[in-house]
Amino acid sequence: MASSVLLYTIAGILVSSVLSFFVSQRRLDQCLRHFDGYKVTMVQKDGKRIWGKLVASASGVEFRYEQPYQLEDHVETSFVLFKGEFKTMHALVRYRDDMSRAHHLRWRRDKEHSFRPNFLAYQVRHVRNVLWSIKDGIGQAFMTVGSASANPALKAMAVQQGKNADSGPSFATSYDPLLERYIGRRAVVQVAVKERPPVEYVGTLKDYSPNSLELADLTIPDGGVARECDVIVLRSDSVLRHGAEPLKRGAKREAAATAPVSGPQRQKVK
Repeated sequence: MASSVLLYTIAGILVSSVLSFFVSQRRLDQCLRHFDGYKVTMVQKDGKRIWGKLVASASGVEFRYEQPYQLEDHVETSFVLFKGEFKTMHALVRYRDDMSRAHHLRWRRDKEHSFRPNFLAYQVRHVRNVLWSIKDGIGQAFMTVGSASANPALKAMAVQQGKNADSGPSFATSYDPLLERYIGRRAVVQVAVKERPPVEYVGTLKDYSPNSLELADLTIPDGGVARECDVIVLRSDSVLRHGAEPLKRGAKREAAATAPVSGPQRQKVK
């Protein structure tokens, strides 16, 4: 009887690990999906900037340049960042004045869907959150059983389950009830910066994923000019710290965040 329970437990953990890995290799980050196809600027932690049309996939992102860039021995047409390299990224910024008319209309529809979902969309999200909560519980149960077991095979599977939870769709963070309550509300998100105080972004929480936080309707300085934009930051580097409200009319408005210094520009092909 005990051996049957052990076999069923091992089989359950194995199936769960395989399914988690399969989903992580196929599932597109829902925040990145909202930026897919737009002109986006990536600000890296070292201050360099890459910009172009963002093409998102489950394994990473590609920035396709509007014009090729000339280097000493070749011409570059795009920049590719794999998921494992996302830790080098500070933020993805989508400036409102970079949008075409078609993209602006798509942006308005997307915001309406997120902030004022119809009854069907609301129920779909509710069901999805319930399923994610169940998956979270099952994943945590498998890791607890495996970690507490004296069986080396179970412990090894629990370690692998933890790794799957930390990369791709995370068991621990697929659904967050606190973040869920803040969708559509103004908030202050702090992003850690090495050897400096955290950068604060003030905007409306639009969505979140296991890896990202998406803020809408920000105004941040760029080259001395205040520009309206939307921002995606990594959850591993950031935290939703405060609720926020707009300043009253007539009050002095200050910039919510200071963009890192831009790196050297590349020479365009003539």
